[in-house]
Amino acid sequence: MPDWFTYEWHMEGDPANFAVDTSYLSKAPHPNKPVLMHIRCEMQDQGELSARGRRHIDRVEKKCIKELKALYVGYIQDASRRVMFFYTDRPERSRALEEIADKERFLYCAVGCTDDPEWNTYLGLLYPDAAKFQTESNRENIELYRRKGDCVTAARRITFHMYFPLENHVVQFAEEARLAGFAIGDVEFSPELDEPYGIALHRIGTLEKPCLDAYTTDAIYLAEKYLGKLLYWNCPMIPKNSPLR
Repeated sequence: MPDWFTYEWHMEGDPANFAVDTSYLSKAPHPNKPVLMHIRCEMQDQGELSARGRRHIDRVEKKCIKELKALYVGYIQDASRRVMFFYTDRPERSRALEEIADKERFLYCAVGCTDDPEWNTYLGLLYPDAAKFQTESNRENIELYRRKGDCVTAARRITFHMYFPLENHVVQFAEEARLAGFAIGDVEFSPELDEPYGIALHRIGTLEKPCLDAYTTDAIYLAEKYLGKLLYWNCPMIPKNSPLR
């Protein structure tokens, strides 16, 4: 059964929505599906997708799922296009995809096909790493703050709790994090964890999602160099009627 996960990231520098069928992870790379096909759908004038354009993309997607003998593993969509990805057993199956693209009159559709036996597109582009997974967790937590009456556009100190397997990793990481713009807080220790040595990082910012995603992404990628991870973040509530907003 499909198991779709969606998250916000970026495509060629622009904000984009990613969707991936995570049920294929246990099979990746699939030995019998070494060929990657993709179809890019956009407006004829390459402008922002209209409501009608989105409906046509949905129809193209349904045709691909129904007519292609391929695994539909995910898509990326920004304001002006959607790119859908499929794995198949033979490159000649892309002809069916080309026929679907040629029959579409409202949208411009372009098709590509390449060998990808290691499933690099699925594993490296579509399937979320820790930083990408965190952006969805950020969205959920921001919504919790919002429902409790927080003014998410108000700046406040946000604390990121980073944990590592070795104590000396904390020292190395802290210096690099400082140079990246984080303020260094208290050292933490949680012996029950696999990565017991922690440190708190601080940034002044809002709980608007692009801002928070940038902070967690920077912290996670820095920590991964030292086998560390972001355990969680927290911050004070700022009510909408607060004089601090």
